[in-house]
Amino acid sequence: LVLEGSAEAKVNGVSCTIKMGDIVFLKKGSSHEYHSTSPAGMKTIEAKFKTEDPSLVSLISCFPLISHDSGSAIKGLLNRIVNEGRNKDLGFVDMSNALVEELIITLARIISFSEPHLFSPLEDEKVISSHFVEAAERYINENISSDYTMDEIANTIGCNRDYLYRVVKREKGISLIEMRSLIRFNEAKRLIEDSNLPLSEISWSLGFDSIQYFSRFFKKRAGVSPSEYLSSMRGLTRTDFKPTKKYK
Repeated sequence: LVLEGSAEAKVNGVSCTIKMGDIVFLKKGSSHEYHSTSPAGMKTIEAKFKTEDPSLVSLISCFPLISHDSGSAIKGLLNRIVNEGRNKDLGFVDMSNALVEELIITLARIISFSEPHLFSPLEDEKVISSHFVEAAERYINENISSDYTMDEIANTIGCNRDYLYRVVKREKGISLIEMRSLIRFNEAKRLIEDSNLPLSEISWSLGFDSIQYFSRFFKKRAGVSPSEYLSSMRGLTRTDFKPTKKYK
Protein backbone atom coordinates (compact mmCIF):
# COMPACT_ATOMS: atom_id res chain seq x y z
CA LEU A 1 0.00 0.00 0.00
CA VAL A 2 1.44 3.39 -1.02
CA LEU A 3 1.21 5.71 2.00
CA GLU A 4 2.94 8.74 0.51
CA GLY A 5 4.42 9.79 -2.83
CA SER A 6 4.32 8.12 -6.23
CA ALA A 7 6.51 5.98 -8.48
CA GLU A 8 6.91 4.36 -11.85
CA ALA A 9 6.79 0.61 -11.32
CA LYS A 10 7.41 -2.48 -13.40
CA VAL A 11 5.83 -5.82 -12.43
CA ASN A 12 6.65 -8.92 -14.47
CA GLY A 13 7.80 -6.63 -17.26
CA VAL A 14 4.62 -4.51 -17.29
CA SER A 15 5.06 -0.79 -16.55
CA CYS A 16 2.56 1.14 -14.42
CA THR A 17 2.27 4.28 -12.28
CA ILE A 18 1.44 4.00 -8.58
CA LYS A 19 0.46 6.79 -6.20
CA MET A 20 -0.76 7.41 -2.64
CA GLY A 21 -3.63 5.07 -1.72
CA ASP A 22 -2.83 2.51 -4.42
CA ILE A 23 -2.65 -1.15 -3.45
CA VAL A 24 -0.21 -3.28 -5.42
CA PHE A 25 -0.95 -6.99 -5.14
CA LEU A 26 2.05 -9.17 -5.94
CA LYS A 27 1.78 -12.94 -6.17
CA LYS A 28 4.65 -15.12 -5.03
CA GLY A 29 7.48 -15.18 -7.58
CA SER A 30 6.55 -11.86 -9.24
CA SER A 31 9.46 -9.74 -10.42
CA HIS A 32 8.99 -6.08 -9.52
CA GLU A 33 10.84 -2.79 -9.21
CA TYR A 34 9.93 0.85 -8.80
CA HIS A 35 11.52 4.31 -9.08
CA SER A 36 10.07 7.17 -7.07
CA THR A 37 8.73 10.16 -9.03
CA SER A 38 7.98 12.39 -6.02
CA PRO A 39 10.58 14.72 -4.43
CA ALA A 40 10.30 13.19 -0.95
CA GLY A 41 10.36 9.64 -2.24
CA MET A 42 7.66 7.05 -1.70
CA LYS A 43 6.55 5.50 1.59
CA THR A 44 4.83 2.09 1.65
CA ILE A 45 3.54 -0.51 4.07
CA GLU A 46 3.79 -4.18 3.14
CA ALA A 47 2.40 -7.50 4.36
CA LYS A 48 3.59 -10.91 3.17
CA PHE A 49 1.36 -13.93 3.70
CA LYS A 50 0.42 -17.33 2.31
CA THR A 51 -2.85 -19.20 2.39
CA GLU A 52 -4.23 -22.50 1.11
CA ASP A 53 -7.82 -21.72 2.08
CA PRO A 54 -9.75 -22.37 -1.18
CA SER A 55 -12.26 -19.57 -0.53
CA LEU A 56 -9.46 -17.03 -0.05
CA VAL A 57 -7.44 -18.38 -2.98
CA SER A 58 -10.56 -18.01 -5.13
CA LEU A 59 -10.85 -14.35 -4.12
CA ILE A 60 -7.14 -13.66 -4.61
CA SER A 61 -7.21 -15.13 -8.13
CA CYS A 62 -9.54 -12.25 -9.11
CA PHE A 63 -7.39 -9.42 -7.74
CA PRO A 64 -5.98 -6.97 -10.31
CA LEU A 65 -2.39 -5.78 -10.04
CA ILE A 66 -3.44 -2.35 -8.76
CA SER A 67 -6.50 -1.25 -6.80
CA HIS A 68 -7.16 1.74 -4.53
CA ASP A 69 -7.79 2.15 -0.80
CA SER A 70 -10.08 5.18 -1.00
CA GLY A 71 -11.47 4.84 2.55
CA SER A 72 -8.21 3.80 4.28
CA ALA A 73 -9.74 0.44 5.33
CA ILE A 74 -6.73 -1.49 4.05
CA LYS A 75 -4.31 0.96 5.67
CA GLY A 76 -5.95 0.35 9.06
CA LEU A 77 -5.77 -3.43 8.72
CA LEU A 78 -2.14 -3.36 7.57
CA ASN A 79 -1.17 -1.17 10.52
CA ARG A 80 -2.86 -3.59 12.91
CA ILE A 81 -1.02 -6.56 11.35
CA VAL A 82 2.31 -4.76 11.67
CA ASN A 83 1.57 -3.88 15.31
CA GLU A 84 0.66 -7.49 16.13
CA GLY A 85 4.03 -8.64 14.82
CA ARG A 86 5.86 -5.86 16.63
CA ASN A 87 4.16 -6.21 20.03
CA LYS A 88 3.74 -10.01 20.06
CA ASP A 89 0.88 -9.91 22.56
CA LEU A 90 -0.97 -13.05 23.64
CA GLY A 91 -2.35 -14.86 20.57
CA PHE A 92 -0.65 -12.48 18.13
CA VAL A 93 -0.18 -15.19 15.47
CA ASP A 94 -3.87 -16.15 15.44
CA MET A 95 -4.86 -12.48 15.49
CA SER A 96 -2.51 -11.73 12.57
CA ASN A 97 -4.00 -14.61 10.57
CA ALA A 98 -7.52 -13.37 11.28
CA LEU A 99 -6.56 -9.85 10.21
CA VAL A 100 -5.02 -11.11 6.97
CA GLU A 101 -8.24 -12.98 6.18
CA GLU A 102 -10.23 -9.82 6.93
CA LEU A 103 -7.84 -7.83 4.72
CA ILE A 104 -8.34 -10.17 1.76
CA ILE A 105 -12.13 -10.12 2.05
CA THR A 106 -12.19 -6.33 2.55
CA LEU A 107 -9.96 -5.82 -0.49
CA ALA A 108 -12.20 -8.12 -2.54
CA ARG A 109 -15.21 -6.00 -1.58
CA ILE A 110 -13.42 -2.78 -2.50
CA ILE A 111 -12.45 -4.18 -5.90
CA SER A 112 -15.90 -5.67 -6.55
CA PHE A 113 -17.55 -2.25 -6.18
CA SER A 114 -15.51 -0.77 -9.02
CA GLU A 115 -14.83 -3.89 -11.10
CA PRO A 116 -17.55 -6.50 -10.37
CA HIS A 117 -16.80 -8.33 -13.64
CA LEU A 118 -13.51 -9.55 -12.19
CA PHE A 119 -15.31 -11.82 -9.76
CA SER A 120 -17.28 -13.96 -12.20
CA PRO A 121 -14.83 -16.85 -11.58
CA LEU A 122 -16.25 -17.07 -8.04
CA GLU A 123 -18.92 -19.36 -9.47
CA ASP A 124 -16.15 -21.96 -9.27
CA GLU A 125 -16.37 -21.68 -5.47
CA LYS A 126 -19.37 -24.04 -5.48
CA VAL A 127 -17.34 -26.62 -7.37
CA ILE A 128 -14.41 -26.19 -4.98
CA SER A 129 -16.56 -26.48 -1.86
CA SER A 130 -18.35 -29.59 -3.18
CA HIS A 131 -14.97 -31.17 -3.88
CA PHE A 132 -13.86 -30.74 -0.27
CA VAL A 133 -17.16 -31.96 1.18
CA GLU A 134 -16.91 -35.11 -0.95
CA ALA A 135 -13.26 -35.55 0.06
CA ALA A 136 -14.21 -35.25 3.74
CA GLU A 137 -16.96 -37.86 3.33
CA ARG A 138 -14.52 -40.18 1.58
CA TYR A 139 -11.93 -39.73 4.34
CA ILE A 140 -14.49 -40.53 7.05
CA ASN A 141 -15.66 -43.66 5.21
CA GLU A 142 -12.11 -44.87 4.60
CA ASN A 143 -11.11 -44.30 8.24
CA ILE A 144 -14.39 -45.22 9.87
CA SER A 145 -12.76 -47.38 12.57
CA SER A 146 -9.93 -44.92 13.31
CA ASP A 147 -9.58 -42.28 15.98
CA TYR A 148 -8.85 -38.89 14.39
CA THR A 149 -9.58 -35.19 14.87
CA MET A 150 -11.45 -32.82 12.60
CA ASP A 151 -8.13 -31.03 12.02
CA GLU A 152 -6.68 -34.26 10.62
CA ILE A 153 -9.51 -34.52 8.10
CA ALA A 154 -8.92 -30.95 6.92
CA ASN A 155 -5.13 -31.34 6.76
CA THR A 156 -5.31 -34.62 4.87
CA ILE A 157 -7.64 -33.32 2.16
CA GLY A 158 -5.66 -30.05 1.90
CA CYS A 159 -8.25 -27.71 3.32
CA ASN A 160 -8.50 -25.10 6.07
CA ARG A 161 -10.52 -26.50 9.00
CA ASP A 162 -12.76 -23.46 9.45
CA TYR A 163 -13.48 -23.37 5.72
CA LEU A 164 -14.39 -27.07 5.77
CA TYR A 165 -16.74 -26.49 8.71
CA ARG A 166 -18.48 -23.70 6.77
CA VAL A 167 -18.94 -25.55 3.47
CA VAL A 168 -20.17 -28.76 5.16
CA LYS A 169 -22.73 -26.73 7.09
CA ARG A 170 -23.75 -24.88 3.94
CA GLU A 171 -24.08 -27.96 1.70
CA LYS A 172 -25.28 -30.56 4.21
CA GLY A 173 -27.11 -28.43 6.76
CA ILE A 174 -25.21 -30.17 9.55
CA SER A 175 -21.80 -29.75 11.20
CA LEU A 176 -18.71 -31.73 10.22
CA ILE A 177 -18.94 -33.70 13.48
CA GLU A 178 -22.61 -34.47 12.83
CA MET A 179 -21.75 -35.59 9.29
CA ARG A 180 -19.21 -38.04 10.71
CA SER A 181 -21.79 -39.38 13.18
CA LEU A 182 -24.37 -39.81 10.41
CA ILE A 183 -21.91 -41.74 8.24
CA ARG A 184 -21.05 -44.08 11.16
CA PHE A 185 -24.75 -44.55 11.98
CA ASN A 186 -25.65 -45.42 8.37
CA GLU A 187 -22.77 -47.89 8.23
CA ALA A 188 -23.93 -49.45 11.51
CA LYS A 189 -27.43 -49.96 10.06
CA ARG A 190 -25.98 -51.45 6.89
CA LEU A 191 -23.85 -53.95 8.81
CA ILE A 192 -26.78 -54.98 11.01
CA GLU A 193 -29.05 -55.41 7.99
CA ASP A 194 -26.64 -56.99 5.50
CA SER A 195 -24.23 -59.06 7.60
CA ASN A 196 -24.21 -61.72 10.29
CA LEU A 197 -21.65 -59.91 12.42
CA PRO A 198 -22.35 -59.74 16.16
CA LEU A 199 -22.98 -56.31 17.60
CA SER A 200 -19.68 -56.34 19.47
CA GLU A 201 -17.77 -56.74 16.20
CA ILE A 202 -19.85 -54.07 14.46
CA SER A 203 -19.14 -51.72 17.35
CA TRP A 204 -15.40 -52.43 17.12
CA SER A 205 -15.33 -52.04 13.32
CA LEU A 206 -16.85 -48.56 13.64
CA GLY A 207 -14.26 -47.42 16.18
CA PHE A 208 -16.34 -47.45 19.37
CA ASP A 209 -14.50 -48.06 22.62
CA SER A 210 -17.30 -50.18 24.09
CA ILE A 211 -20.57 -51.84 23.15
CA GLN A 212 -22.30 -49.65 25.74
CA TYR A 213 -21.13 -46.47 24.02
CA PHE A 214 -22.17 -47.89 20.65
CA SER A 215 -25.62 -48.76 22.03
CA ARG A 216 -26.17 -45.22 23.32
CA PHE A 217 -24.94 -43.76 20.04
CA PHE A 218 -27.26 -45.98 17.97
CA LYS A 219 -30.36 -45.57 20.15
CA LYS A 220 -30.03 -41.78 20.13
CA ARG A 221 -30.38 -41.82 16.33
CA ALA A 222 -32.60 -44.82 15.65
CA GLY A 223 -34.91 -44.59 18.64
CA VAL A 224 -34.26 -48.26 19.40
CA SER A 225 -31.22 -50.11 20.70
CA PRO A 226 -28.97 -51.91 18.20
CA SER A 227 -30.06 -55.29 19.64
CA GLU A 228 -33.72 -54.40 19.07
CA TYR A 229 -32.93 -53.23 15.55
CA LEU A 230 -30.95 -56.42 14.90
CA SER A 231 -33.86 -58.59 16.05
CA SER A 232 -36.30 -56.75 13.79
CA MET A 233 -34.01 -56.91 10.75
CA ARG A 234 -32.59 -60.43 11.03
CA GLY A 235 -35.90 -61.85 12.12
CA LEU A 236 -37.37 -61.21 8.69
CA THR A 237 -38.06 -64.23 6.46
CA ARG A 238 -35.69 -64.34 3.50
CA THR A 239 -37.45 -64.76 0.17
CA ASP A 240 -34.69 -63.62 -2.16
CA PHE A 241 -33.06 -67.02 -2.76
CA LYS A 242 -33.93 -70.46 -4.00
CA PRO A 243 -32.35 -73.75 -2.91
CA THR A 244 -29.98 -75.23 -5.48
CA LYS A 245 -30.76 -78.86 -4.53
CA LYS A 246 -33.77 -80.70 -3.24
CA TYR A 247 -33.45 -83.22 -0.43
CA LYS A 248 -35.83 -86.07 0.32
